[in-house]
Amino acid sequence: MDIPAQDRIRALTTAFLDAHDERIVEALSERLGQGGSASHPARPLFDLAASYLREPSHPTDLRRFLAGAFGPQKMQDLISGQIVLWSVLHRMLRDTEGLHRAVDVVHAVLALSGDTIDGIIGALIDTARSGTAASVSPGWGTLTELGRIQREFQTLHQTIHDLLHAQDPPRMFEVLQQGILGAFHIRSLLIAVVNRDEGFLEVVSAHPSSVNSRDPVGWRYDLSHPEILCDVVRTGRTEIIEGWDPRFHRRMVQPDGSLVFHQRTPEEVNPKDMAFFVPLKARDRVIGVAATGSTQAGKEIVLREIERMRPFLDQAGVTISIVSDTIKRRQAEEMLRENEARLKLALDAARMGTWDSNLLTGELIWSESMEPMFGLPPGTFSRTRDAFYECVDPEDRERVRQAVNLAIEEGTAFEVEHRIVWPNGEVRWIASKGRVFRDEMGRAGHMLGTALDITESRQAEEIQREAERTRVLVETAGAAAHEINQPLTVIIGLAQLMLMKESLDDAIRRDVESIQGAGQRIGAIVLKMQDLQKYITKPYLGESRIVDFEAATRKDP
Repeated sequence: MDIPAQDRIRALTTAFLDAHDERIVEALSERLGQGGSASHPARPLFDLAASYLREPSHPTDLRRFLAGAFGPQKMQDLISGQIVLWSVLHRMLRDTEGLHRAVDVVHAVLALSGDTIDGIIGALIDTARSGTAASVSPGWGTLTELGRIQREFQTLHQTIHDLLHAQDPPRMFEVLQQGILGAFHIRSLLIAVVNRDEGFLEVVSAHPSSVNSRDPVGWRYDLSHPEILCDVVRTGRTEIIEGWDPRFHRRMVQPDGSLVFHQRTPEEVNPKDMAFFVPLKARDRVIGVAATGSTQAGKEIVLREIERMRPFLDQAGVTISIVSDTIKRRQAEEMLRENEARLKLALDAARMGTWDSNLLTGELIWSESMEPMFGLPPGTFSRTRDAFYECVDPEDRERVRQAVNLAIEEGTAFEVEHRIVWPNGEVRWIASKGRVFRDEMGRAGHMLGTALDITESRQAEEIQREAERTRVLVETAGAAAHEINQPLTVIIGLAQLMLMKESLDDAIRRDVESIQGAGQRIGAIVLKMQDLQKYITKPYLGESRIVDFEAATRKDP
C-alpha cells in the first residue's frame, strides 16, 4: 500500500476512534466484565491503542514507555485487555456505518487497527519477558506477529472452550462465527454445514445478516447441486473466485410458493468482487464451508487471513465434529428416555409390562410394572424363569412351560392366558405374549414379550357367561310356566265346580280341596316365574342381575 493510501486508511481509522470513543470504551468495559478481565480499566486500554494508531512510535520507544509505566503483572492484564479490545474494535468497525466501511477500504482499516493492537500485544509480551535490559528491540513486524500469534491462540482456545460447552447446533455455529470474526480481518462471513444423513448442505450463519428475501440463512442445497458451496464440499479445495462463476446460484420463490435455485447471471455480479470459499474439515472429512468476500483492494489482506485461518478452522472443525456427535448422542438418549417414560405410562395405564428372557442363562428381566402386576414389592423378583414359574398358579404351570418350550423349539408365537397367585393368596389372570429371537446360526438366544393383567376382563367374561346361563334358564322356565299354566287353570276350575256340589262325599271333597290348594300354590309359582322372566329379559343397560331361584320360587308363608 502506497503512502497516500496508508495516510487515508489511518485518517479514516482515527476519525472513527474520535467519533465513537465513548461507545468503544463502554463496549470494552462490558466485555471485560463479562469475561472476568476487569482488573484493568477499559479507558487506559483504549487510550494506549488509540494513541499508537494516531501517532506510531518506534518499537524501542514503545517498549521503554511500557516498561516505565506498568509492572509485570499489569502487563499481563494489559495483554488480556488488548485482546478483548481487538475483538470489540473489529466488531464495531464492521457494524457501524461510516466512510471507514466503504468496500474498497474496510479490510485495510480492519488490518491497520488489528495489526496495531497485535503489535502492542507483542511489545507487552516482549517487555514483560525482558524488561528494558534488551539492547536491541525487535522490529514492528516481529512484535506484530508475536502479538498476533498470542491473540489467535487465545481466541482459538476460548472458541474451543465455548464449542465444547455448546448445548445445541445453533449455539455451536454462533460460537464459530464469533470466533472467526473475532480473530481475522474479514468484514463478512457465511457458514454452511453438511448434513450427510439427509444429503444436504444448509447455510446456518451469515454476517452481516439481512432482513430481506436474499438472506441466505436457511437455504438448503442437495449435495449433488452444482452450487459452489456444494462443489467445495465435494472437492475439499479452497476456491477463490473473481467476478462471476457459473456455480453461483440464488434462491427464488415460484408463483405457486415453491422454492428453486437459479444460476446467477454475470450481470448480477460485480466483476471486481472477490469470493473466497474455505472447506471446514474434521480431519479429512468436509463438514462445512466458510465463505467471505472482498473487492480487489482487499484481496491480498483476505488471502493472508485465509492462510492464517486454516489451522484455526481445522481445530474448530474437529471440535465441531466431536460436539455434534455428542449432541446427537445426547438427543438420542433424551429421546430414548422420553420414549421409555411414555412407554411406562402407557404400560401402567394398560396394566401391562414387558419382559426379556435370556434363554442361554435363564435370566429373566422385567420392566418396572411387572412386579406390582405379580403382587411383588419393587426389587424383590429374583430375575429367573424359575422364579416366574413359582408365581404361576400350580394348575396352569405345566401348560405355560409347554407353551414356552413350543415357541423355542418350533418357532411358534408364544401366547397364553394363565393364572398367577399373589403372595397374599389372591388369584389374578395374565395374558402373556412373546417371540423368540435367534442368532445368525439359528440358535434361540432371547425371548421378548409382554404381560397384560386381564383379571377384570376375565371376571367380566365370567359374569357375562353366568348371565347367559341365567337367561337360558329363565327362558326355559318361562316357557315351561306357560305350558303348565293352561292345564293348571282347567284343573283349578274343575276343582271349584266340584266343590260347589252339595251332594259331594266328604272324603272326595277333602281330596278335591287338596287338589285345588296344590293347584293354587303351583299357580302362584307359575306367576312368579313369569314375573321373573319379564324382570330378567327387560333391557337394563349396563346393569347385571343376580337371580336367587330358590327365593323366587319359595312358598309364601
